[in-house]
Amino acid sequence: MFDFLCAELGRDTVSGWQKSVYKGTDCGAWLALVDDSTIQLGSIVEGSDQDCDTFTLVWPFTCDDFWHSLDQIESEAAYIWEMANGEHYA
Repeated sequence: MFDFLCAELGRDTVSGWQKSVYKGTDCGAWLALVDDSTIQLGSIVEGSDQDCDTFTLVWPFTCDDFWHSLDQIESEAAYIWEMANGEHYA
């Protein structure tokens, strides 16, 4: 799993992976290493009292699984933000 994430995220440490995920998403998603075979991905939504669902990926997972999880988080964060802050809720 470690080599896989190093290749996908272009960094070779957990803190580097976290930085790549945070800076590479509009919502500032987070990545947490749970154990040697499990990561979690999620995001807070600033301006809202709600967080995104957390995705848990257990090795072996594919790059499609990884990027799809981040895409889902981005979409959910945008929806939550709009519901809490959009013009029609002002």
